[in-house]
Amino acid sequence: MSNVAINVDNIVNLLKSSTTVQEINRVLDEVASLTHTKIRDIQRNMFSAMRLAKAGGNPIMVKIMELAEKRKSEI
Repeated sequence: MSNVAINVDNIVNLLKSSTTVQEINRVLDEVASLTHTKIRDIQRNMFSAMRLAKAGGNPIMVKIMELAEKRKSEI
């Protein structure tokens, strides 16, 4: 089993370099998997950062979701 280090700078760079919404969603899914954070509902719809924060989600994942939402609006 290998260890994976997650830091916000790497994730931000991945989000900034993403050119499609699908790439951003893949980054979010991978980070959620590594941080053991649920970011989708039963119908596989992605939560918003606000909903995740209100549910008491992982603060790092909330920040990443906010950045991803901002990047999606730029694309």
